[in-house]
Amino acid sequence: MHLADLLSGSGRICLQASGRECAALARRFGVESISDFRVTLRTRRLHEGAIRLEGTACAEVAVAGEAGEPPLDFIIGEEFEETVATPEAIEILGEIDSEQAEDAEPAPGGVFDVGEVCAQQLSLALDPVMLEAGRFESGTLACSAGDGDLDGDSPFSALRTLDLHGSSDR
Repeated sequence: MHLADLLSGSGRICLQASGRECAALARRFGVESISDFRVTLRTRRLHEGAIRLEGTACAEVAVAGEAGEPPLDFIIGEEFEETVATPEAIEILGEIDSEQAEDAEPAPGGVFDVGEVCAQQLSLALDPVMLEAGRFESGTLACSAGDGDLDGDSPFSALRTLDLHGSSDR
């Protein structure tokens, strides 16, 4: 996409990955399947040649279970922010906010791959702990106690009991 097109539009973009795109992402990220991958983006101009994307990425992901077990299904939802800027704008951003400039997605000539930005956000949402799917039940929330041991006492240990599909008697 062209940065200029994003700034001249409504300020809101909704993207939906096709089945073929979801299959390619599943292969890329090493999961059984990805479906219903959609992203809603809001755009905000920072200055000439730089925009801030504020978005929400959602997908259904199936992760291989233990040997002989069916895949485990998870719903991923992630809010994110991303700065996209031309190389010239990144230099200007560096004078204002060096951290934002370091994290900016480059857009040479004012053009960038919005699909890749969205795919990267999905990748970040696929928590490496969740990918050890044999340790979780389908639909549960994956969380880390910080040291990789989910069996210990932790303020987050109660999160393992959440049923994200609403099938509990609670």
